[in-house]
Amino acid sequence: MIRPDEELPSYFELLTACAFYLARENKIEVGIIEAGLGGKFDATNVMNDTVCSVIASISIDHTEYLGSTLESIASEKFAVVKKNVPACFSGVDESLVGMFKNFCSERGAVPHVVTEETRIENIKISPEGNELDFYAPKLELKSVKTKLIGDYQIKNAALSLLVVSEIKNLFPKIFEASIRDGLRNAAWPGRLEIISREPLIILDGGHNYDGVKKLCDSVKSLWPDLKIGIVYAAMRDKNYNGCLELLNRELKPAFYASTVPEMKRALTPDELLSAAKSFTWRNSPESFNEPLDAVNKALNDDNEAILICGSLYLIGYIRPKL
Repeated sequence: MIRPDEELPSYFELLTACAFYLARENKIEVGIIEAGLGGKFDATNVMNDTVCSVIASISIDHTEYLGSTLESIASEKFAVVKKNVPACFSGVDESLVGMFKNFCSERGAVPHVVTEETRIENIKISPEGNELDFYAPKLELKSVKTKLIGDYQIKNAALSLLVVSEIKNLFPKIFEASIRDGLRNAAWPGRLEIISREPLIILDGGHNYDGVKKLCDSVKSLWPDLKIGIVYAAMRDKNYNGCLELLNRELKPAFYASTVPEMKRALTPDELLSAAKSFTWRNSPESFNEPLDAVNKALNDDNEAILICGSLYLIGYIRPKL
């Protein structure tokens, strides 16, 4: 029994404990566990029996908890590296590679960096998916396909394949066919997800500057000539002004301000509309209390594709309704 004066576990800590319990009860063979926030003090970092530590690209986010620089955020994320276990880093942030290797050296972990140890050739990117040839010291695969779309998913695939190359000797069921099937069948709801092709409607939960930059780059690459209408909502503790500027500059879209109903963290539609008026859009922006109303307005305007983005909470609210 917990006394009232004792610190209660957080919502995320309770969820993590439940997930670990269910994993044990169901006797899972392999678990892929993602840190919730940072890594050093994250509830997931209590695990042992880890076979590989994985760090994807690092960007500025959650600065109130992780720090305001890439280096301070990286020090939190690199703390997932475990002793005597391989550690794989995307290496996209070249300035952090040395720091990553130092972390590994201090913990007796073997560092592996995608940008240094892998080669990617014959890249094909389309709205139907990506294809690539992958070369690493312990794994070579040609014509690997994934239905995850976007330029950045090539780098994500390379990181995943590097991890597999380092751990496959531990798992006799990992064959070339299973690797190909895993990449081909991987799905990521709400991340550059096409939920309708006629009309074209895309969902993306990118909520920080780096995520929105990757979104813009991919949209320009996949649909360079389409008139885009953006239905947007944001949490008030995010860099929404920077994201709005980026969306405006890169995509030159029409803009529809909305919110996440009944969520106090979300900007109100009028607050978001006020911020959006600092920029010139393809339309005269409007605000909508109900995101579906914003989508319907965007569909009835002069848009060839609708992009719903700005918050995972927005995607979580609207995806089942669409």
